[in-house]
Amino acid sequence: MKRFALTGISIAHSRSPQLFEAAYHGKYAYELMQASTAEEALRLYEEKGLSGMNITMPFKESIIPYIDVLDEDVEITGAANIVLRRNNCWEAHNSDIYGVINPLRDAGINLLGADCLVLGWGGAGRAAALGLIKAGARVTVANRTIAKVETMSIFYSVEVLPLDKVLKQTEKYTVVVNALPVVPGLAERIRLYPHQVVLEADYTCGILREVARIAGTRYLSGLQWLLHQAIPAFRLFTGEEPDIAAMQLTMNND
Repeated sequence: MKRFALTGISIAHSRSPQLFEAAYHGKYAYELMQASTAEEALRLYEEKGLSGMNITMPFKESIIPYIDVLDEDVEITGAANIVLRRNNCWEAHNSDIYGVINPLRDAGINLLGADCLVLGWGGAGRAAALGLIKAGARVTVANRTIAKVETMSIFYSVEVLPLDKVLKQTEKYTVVVNALPVVPGLAERIRLYPHQVVLEADYTCGILREVARIAGTRYLSGLQWLLHQAIPAFRLFTGEEPDIAAMQLTMNND
């Protein structure tokens, strides 16, 4: 039986194993593989004889120096969420862009020409910005340290604003993507509107869920991000089509 895994730190409550079980109905094994470093994760991959590995925090960026072949999206974002070993080479891929654009499309959002705001510039934020740009959106990135965005903005056609400046001025945006780690007071500081859609990267916290409910804003949980980034990842792992309906049902039973 082929074996796959999710690696990272603090992954005990991950929903990825349930998602993989639903995708292939137990045909393949999928485990949570705790590691202290990206290098250790790659060593464990080989020791366990894995056929593919999902990457989560904090290894999405730190694993890159160990990889032989990067797909285009990994090269642009500097972050990976999929690692494979094929033909004696390490390959890295990034499916997080689909975790952003496909939930929004499923929600009926026309991203072409839409004004979108991305909060945060870590691996998830960069993937969100790239995905939205590829979909034809106009993207603004807000981060606590704008210099970090500006050093990479050569890759993106993005407007860059300080986080504190934009939180009370979000009305122009159709879509708000929260890709920030836990930021104290974010829910109290941001202003949302009924015409907007909010998508969060972190499904464990749902920082903006209650803010969106009060504002009448449509809210998309990070579980939808998890689902839609997993679909292309699982295809890449197995070469087979996952049971998307079963995956969706698993995520909906939250």
